[in-house]
Amino acid sequence: MLAGEDAVSETALPPLGLPHERFLLAYQHPNQALPLAPILMLGLGVPLEQVKNGVFACLQAIHLHATRDHLILTNPALLALSPADATALFTAAKPLLEEDFGTTPFIPHHAYWFVKLGLAAADFATLNTHSTDQAHGRNIDWWSPRDTTSEGVAKRWRKLQNEIQMLWHIDSTNDAREEQGLPRVNSIWLSGIGALANVHAPLEIEGATTLIGDHLLLAGLAQYLNKSYMHEIDNLARDFAKPNNALIGAFAWLNRPADIWPKLCAALLAGHLDEIAIIDFPTAKLRKRLFTRNELLPNKGLMALLQPLLFWRSPALPSWEDFMEKNP
Repeated sequence: MLAGEDAVSETALPPLGLPHERFLLAYQHPNQALPLAPILMLGLGVPLEQVKNGVFACLQAIHLHATRDHLILTNPALLALSPADATALFTAAKPLLEEDFGTTPFIPHHAYWFVKLGLAAADFATLNTHSTDQAHGRNIDWWSPRDTTSEGVAKRWRKLQNEIQMLWHIDSTNDAREEQGLPRVNSIWLSGIGALANVHAPLEIEGATTLIGDHLLLAGLAQYLNKSYMHEIDNLARDFAKPNNALIGAFAWLNRPADIWPKLCAALLAGHLDEIAIIDFPTAKLRKRLFTRNELLPNKGLMALLQPLLFWRSPALPSWEDFMEKNP
């Protein structure tokens, strides 16, 4: 699977979730809110027993960049938030979060904080939100939480957000970051509200033997579905040329498909893999295509039939770029 970008209309509200986020959680309709938080929690090692009951929200410390007339969410990866800075800021904001959400937030990872919605905060579950992966680089007026069935909930969140912003503005942690040339942590982001009971998976994930990819959502789904999980497909490189290798039946979310493409082609040509399914999202729409050995050979038909006899000639395999260009 390759990650996809959303398609944004100037006349409609933005879709809820990136195309690959919706695919992984089997929420194909762009107006369905994605319960990302509980899966992220599992991906970060939070025990299943702690996640399976209740509704959770993901909180992230962020930097908002001011332009002439609006604020833009900076990619959190560029924030360079250290565990020490995260702990200090979390500790400062914790009383405010406890008061509004009705439960104690927790921080299993310095870049991802979570809170279980208490009875007093049940209305927060009605908000439509967007992950920072989807919203970064964009005007937050368009991507911030929005009301759905309960009016005034988004305004309540903005009030809490403003209180935390003011608290962090005078925090010595931010002064120290500024002295180091780092961006100030000047706001907090809310997203992924949902319950584990509302998490589903597509057939491609449910039927997979192994999930492969350096992504928290994939790690969380592997934990939720009790499947084998590996961070990198490169770890399986030594098995590509073996029959019954670990790639058979595996599902991989690839960041750099061009790097691994030659090894996948070799396994396919050697008959150690029967087919490769490529899932991507052109124009934000799900597309799945199956490719067999014949699709890789430069000349199908007669040359494909003769290739086993021409044992002294290795077939000229297309690069990833050429292959995708020929199979748009």
